[in-house]
Amino acid sequence: MSDGWKTSLINSSFSPGADGGEPRFDRVRIPTTSGWTRRNTAEGMVGETDKEAIQDNFVYFIKDPIRPFGIQIGESRSKRHLGNPMAIPDLTNLDLKSIKNMYPFLQVTGFKWIRMVLAELSTDPKILQYIHDTDPDPHVKTIASKNPSASSELQKEECIFCKDAFLKDRMLPSASSLTRIIKNDFPFGPYFHYIAFPARAIHAWEELEMIDIYDLNLTLWRYLQHQKSQAVWFPEPSGVHIGLNSTIRHLVIGTKTLTSAGASIPHIHKQAWGMAQGANSLGSHLNHLCRHYEPSCDYLASYLKFVKERGMVLFEDDQVALYVPLGQISIHEMQIMVKRAGACNYLSLSREEIKSISKAEAVAILFLEELGIKSFNEILINLPFEENSTYFRLIICFLTREVDIAVSELNQLFVVDKHPEDTVSILGPIKEMVLQSVEDAAARIAGFHK
Repeated sequence: MSDGWKTSLINSSFSPGADGGEPRFDRVRIPTTSGWTRRNTAEGMVGETDKEAIQDNFVYFIKDPIRPFGIQIGESRSKRHLGNPMAIPDLTNLDLKSIKNMYPFLQVTGFKWIRMVLAELSTDPKILQYIHDTDPDPHVKTIASKNPSASSELQKEECIFCKDAFLKDRMLPSASSLTRIIKNDFPFGPYFHYIAFPARAIHAWEELEMIDIYDLNLTLWRYLQHQKSQAVWFPEPSGVHIGLNSTIRHLVIGTKTLTSAGASIPHIHKQAWGMAQGANSLGSHLNHLCRHYEPSCDYLASYLKFVKERGMVLFEDDQVALYVPLGQISIHEMQIMVKRAGACNYLSLSREEIKSISKAEAVAILFLEELGIKSFNEILINLPFEENSTYFRLIICFLTREVDIAVSELNQLFVVDKHPEDTVSILGPIKEMVLQSVEDAAARIAGFHK
């Protein structure tokens, strides 16, 4: 391990080639404990009768080029053939007839937890509808309706964002018939916390159309611009964070608690909340990197050029680029970078940049759908209003919920099982089809290209 490598990893595995040097990305392969594994057969699958053999193991270590995170990828883990079960076989093989036969026996005291598990994990919309129609417990009914595999009709039946009675006193003026904006009843952002969502009953990513994404972004952007210009926030927040929630909730039952991770409302929505004065964020770290290299080069421009030359860019136009980051903290993570240097926060974006972000989001959502990923969050990395930075650029991260939280909570270290190149190789064959689909959808939106 050279001293040069150590120096480059103080902040980032990416070195932008300052002072005339060549850009490079350091992904270090480090030996670790050996393990016993079965040898692979000629077909590439694990042989049931093959003998186990001792194997030397290695771990790749990366310092995220964007965020202050360490990333570790186990070499043997990334090549596992049977390491992704995808679903619970005995549960997914249960048909509606079997459920009908067994369900009466579960509707007794003490078996509610089993019905909750079925409602949470079933992937059959007919079974979920049956549970909702049959179960006497309102809590179980609600869980079934929030399952992403439930039909749109069932999800709408229990969705409060689809109920006029709920929206009546909460609706804020948005000047759009396609997007609704309300205040969050349980805010966690200082000074303000808003929720924007499509007026249509949309509870799954595949139901989103290009017009929904574009109008959602444009309407929320306009509303926040107006709120800031009218000085209705007092004291004025330091900036705006945006988060796009997905639908899957993960049930966790404790001895005295019942909790879930993820969105509590299945209706697709974005949340915008304020940043407190002096708050430190991921944007602060990225700004530190940009300023460190500022005298000699544009760090993010060099990084974007580097990932493009290596085929990691999935979509780009004059305003933004969607790419697979060299540092993925979750499987198949993607990011959108605004190309304009100095685009520091959400409200400093132009309308053209909002359009391009919408198109890039549409591309990312289609890619995630093709990958079979229904659970992800969209996180904005930006700077406070009062912060100006010559080379900083706003970045949007699509994080799938495949993160080793236990490790990351300890020391900002994320463990993933795949390399970024794996994402690119999977998406390559469908890239042109997805891009053409989004271009066609954008062309159908009146005034989109004006």
